[in-house]
Amino acid sequence: MRDLPEAFEWHYPMTPATDVAGVLAAFATVQIAVWLVRIAG
Repeated sequence: MRDLPEAFEWHYPMTPATDVAGVLAAFATVQIAVWLVRIAG
């Protein structure tokens, strides 16, 4: 899970657009994980 941002940065140059996309993707991933934990719990 921790390697995903590094892989993202490796394949996509961190321009403002890709930086925003990366932040949104990371936030969505965290939100989904929290949601799944709450459902499972």
